[in-house]
Formats: sequence, C-alpha cells, structure tokens
Amino acid sequence: MLLINYIAKSDWLNSPDKVLIDLDDNIGIKMGFISKVFNMSPLIIPKNKIIKIQKADCISLFYTSGHSVDIWPSNDELESLFIKAKKLLPNAESCIIAS
Repeated sequence: MLLINYIAKSDWLNSPDKVLIDLDDNIGIKMGFISKVFNMSPLIIPKNKIIKIQKADCISLFYTSGHSVDIWPSNDELESLFIKAKKLLPNAESCIIAS
C-alpha cells in the first residue's frame, strides 16, 4: 500500500506532460492513477471547446457548455500544470482563486 501511495504521488506520474497531452486540435487529459500507470487512452476534448482555465485547489477546465473537468495534481505540480494548460490553451481565459 505504501508503494502505491508513493507511486501515485511521484513527480514522474504527476508531471504536466503525463497529465495534459497536446493532440493538435484536441487536448488529452489523464486524470487517474490507473490511466497514467497503464497508459490508457486519455479523455479527449477539442481545444476550441475549453473557454476557461481555473486554478484553485485543483485545475478546472470549463467547456463552452458550462461543464468542467477538474484535475487534482499533487501540490508540487499544481503551478506547473496550470502553466502547461495555459500554454496548450492560449485562447482560454485563465483565473486564479485564492485558497
């Protein structure tokens, strides 16, 4: 159990490059431990459908429809994941909510 906890919180597994994947006009998102470890298919979202990136205790990507996807990285990776999201989604509004 300790080994799984260590792997789940590792920088290797939670690096922004493992979580957000640039797929040209789409963005792939791997949110769960299992999808990252076993290299499962990411959640794929068209980049033009994401209008807002919000950083709070997690990173939230908001769709044009008003729905959102929350990504819960380790605290060490929160800022770098936010920067990567802004880089991959330059047309999306970004905001920070103090926690």
